[in-house]
Amino acid sequence: TADGGVTANLRKMDEVVRDAWSGIFSARTPEDEPQYERFAQRYRDLIKKTPMTRTPITAERLREVVKKKPEKGACGVDGWRMSELKRLPVSILKAFADLFNLIEETGQWPRQITTALVSLIPKGEGSAPLNHRHHSDQHHLPLVGVYEAEGCP
Repeated sequence: TADGGVTANLRKMDEVVRDAWSGIFSARTPEDEPQYERFAQRYRDLIKKTPMTRTPITAERLREVVKKKPEKGACGVDGWRMSELKRLPVSILKAFADLFNLIEETGQWPRQITTALVSLIPKGEGSAPLNHRHHSDQHHLPLVGVYEAEGCP
């Protein structure tokens, strides 16, 4: 707690953590977010439009990307382990490829797979929230799709 005490009350713990970290994670309000219009007006002469060419994501390419990932490790927030993704049949990988291609075309990620769980891990310097570092657990599937789309190794 703010006075250095300890609590087991979940609401109080949430309040203490949010109070400590909100200035870091919510440093900007919507009003002071950068405005593209001002940027574009200032740098108009330097901005060049270049059409992007995109090769569709395929089940075969997803299989190659998944093959390169380490098999060990915990499951992602989506419940998939990399070892399980490596054993999926081509028909399921095709469905995932179709999903990733739709995301690439629309620029819209389904809300359900944009969630990350954030845990606070003690740094060994006391129990105050800022004496912890954050660790996020994400979904494995979007990472595989992003790696493929960006051509990452």
